[in-house]
Amino acid sequence: MSLEKVLDIGVDCDDTIVGFIDSFLQFINVAYGTTLAKQDITRYALHECPKFPLKTSREVIEELSSFAARGGYEALLPIPGARPVLEKLALRHRLYLIRQNPGIKGMEEKTNVLIKQHF
Repeated sequence: MSLEKVLDIGVDCDDTIVGFIDSFLQFINVAYGTTLAKQDITRYALHECPKFPLKTSREVIEELSSFAARGGYEALLPIPGARPVLEKLALRHRLYLIRQNPGIKGMEEKTNVLIKQHF
């Protein structure tokens, strides 16, 4: 009988198992003529980052919607090494995907397709 404890583990999707911010920043840079990089993202709420061109959460959600509508989610790729780590964890523990879909139409479906495609 094994005494190893089975854990419930929450796994965030964006930039934990799937690369997101680099692709979204590239999209924003093209749209706004900026040169944002990861180091410019200093807060969870993007509109609160001093260099970020969008200044309200509504503007960020609108651009996330545009990013998704233009195929941004379909182009996202897994972070190298994420799949084997998840597979190893899933052998002994229960994994739960944590994701944020901030009221963007179709985002949950796009995220589900992304996860099924790569994981």
